[in-house]
Amino acid sequence: MTQMLIFKEKLKNIYSSYSVYIDPAIRFVLTFSFLLLVNHYFDYAGIFSNPVVAILVSMICCLLPINFSVLVTAFFVIVNVYYINPIMALIVLMIYLVMFIMYFRFSAKYGYILMLMPIMFFLKIPYIIPIVIGILMIPSAIFAMIFGIIIHFILLITGNDGVVLVNGTSVSSSDKVSLFIKNIASNKEMIIYIVAFTVTAVVAYLIAKLSINYAKDIAIMVSGILNFAIIITLSLVTDLDLSSSIIVIGLCIAISVGITYLLSKMILALDYQRTEFVQYEDDNYYYYVKAIPKVKVSAENVQVQHINVKRNRRR
Repeated sequence: MTQMLIFKEKLKNIYSSYSVYIDPAIRFVLTFSFLLLVNHYFDYAGIFSNPVVAILVSMICCLLPINFSVLVTAFFVIVNVYYINPIMALIVLMIYLVMFIMYFRFSAKYGYILMLMPIMFFLKIPYIIPIVIGILMIPSAIFAMIFGIIIHFILLITGNDGVVLVNGTSVSSSDKVSLFIKNIASNKEMIIYIVAFTVTAVVAYLIAKLSINYAKDIAIMVSGILNFAIIITLSLVTDLDLSSSIIVIGLCIAISVGITYLLSKMILALDYQRTEFVQYEDDNYYYYVKAIPKVKVSAENVQVQHINVKRNRRR
């Protein structure tokens, strides 16, 4: 734990010194990863599927706020869907407009969550996001998470069906649109993840805010177990066949819980052994305060000076 806290302090010092470069680098990596993900699912949009274009666009986005990246990546998704079917692209545009109305109203500062969600699904560890939101953020970030889930399934559905919809000459345009709407509106897996992740984030948030020792640690463990239970239960209720994926889902959730635990300790480590209870009053209130000191260590800054001593050899 001590070494981890020392590493944390070193990271803080590095970030405070080079944040002007680190923040754009993070935006570049996130935007470029998302555009590569879009190219992974689609291969119909000509120049928009070119990795060089993705690099150039990411370089521009890294110099601007994260919400500019959100809008640009939405444009790339819509353009790729347009190459499959223009009416489908119009439907995706309408979905994006509805999401953005709510996103910019409630979760405008959580663009990182919205863009990370599809990437985390691709990496098979999306279960980190609801737990992190619950213990480190506020409930309004849930909107960004939900919209990220919807975007993931838009990519997944249009990407999987794209080959049939583009190359299937016997499929009429109306049938293409009907198939797309059906797969979006009645997607059981998407609904299950939205419900499970929302409940998980809310429960983690409520437990983390309790005035008990190790509240965040308990929140991480409980929310991880709850997430797994909800996904499995809803899959059984909706007759969604996840029997072959139960072990994989459980393993991914366990990994997510471990990563979230380490992340929480990196961000905020508390020394519950030195908890103090303070009472004081003012003209209007009498206060009972529980004070928990943070665990702090100084980053090691050891400098070793090598001194070469020249010895005169006797001849």
